[in-house]
Amino acid sequence: MKKILLVVIMSIGFGCILSVNAQEDSRFTFGVKTGVNLSNSSLSIADPRVGFNIGGTVDYELSKGFFLSSGLEFTTKGAKFSERYFVTEISESSNIVIGDKESNFNLMYLQVPLTIGYKIPLAKSLSLNLNAGGYAAYGITSRNKISLTTPIETDGYLYTSHNEYKSTGYDKTGLDRWDFGLLGGIGLQYKKIVLNVNYEFGLRDLQKGPTSYVVTYGQYGSPTGTMNNDKWKTRNLSFSVGYKF
Repeated sequence: MKKILLVVIMSIGFGCILSVNAQEDSRFTFGVKTGVNLSNSSLSIADPRVGFNIGGTVDYELSKGFFLSSGLEFTTKGAKFSERYFVTEISESSNIVIGDKESNFNLMYLQVPLTIGYKIPLAKSLSLNLNAGGYAAYGITSRNKISLTTPIETDGYLYTSHNEYKSTGYDKTGLDRWDFGLLGGIGLQYKKIVLNVNYEFGLRDLQKGPTSYVVTYGQYGSPTGTMNNDKWKTRNLSFSVGYKF
C-alpha cells in the first residue's frame, strides 16, 4: 500500500513539474484531486462499499468553453455481498448446512480517465463544468474478506461457528485486472477550486467464471456458494475536490 501511494505522489509531483514547463502554452491546466467513492457491482446481490480516489489531472482547452480532461489516479472500488450459502458436511449424515456469508472486495486501481467537457459561466470566477467520456483502469491489487456464520449441531446442542477468510491479490478474487467503461459528471469551479461528482459505468464483465465471486471454502473444506449468472461490471459514484495550478 505504501508503494502504491508513493507512485501516486510521484505522479502528482511529476504533474506539477509539467505544469510549470507548460506555462508557455496556456491551453494546458494541471491540478490535483482527492475524494470519496461509493462503488458497487452490477451483480444483483451486490451492495455498495466506500472507497477513495487521489491523483493528478490535466485539462487542455480546445476552444472557448470546450476542453479535454485526463490524468492519472489511484482509486479503490469493489462491492459487498450479504447472502445465504450452503456447505455439505463431511460426516455420516452428509447434511446440507445453510449459513450466512458476508463478503467485502476492495479492488485497487490505477486509472486514466479521458473526457470532453464544457464550461458554462455562472458568475465572475464561477463556472458549471459538464464532462463525458470514458476510463481505463488496471487493478494493482485487492484486499478481500469473507466472513461465514454457520449453525452447527453437536450432541443435540446447537451453536454458531464464525470463520473469517482474508486474501490479497486478484488471483484470489476470480476477477480480471483490466476494466474500462463510460464516465460522465458535473462540477463547480470557483477560481482554482473544483468540486466534481462523476459516475462510472463499467462495460467489461470482470468475472473469469459465472460464479467466481462466490467461490470460498467452508468449515469442512467443501466448496460453498450460490449459482448466479449475473455479470460483474463496475458501478462507481465519486465525489472529489480538486485544485488547478
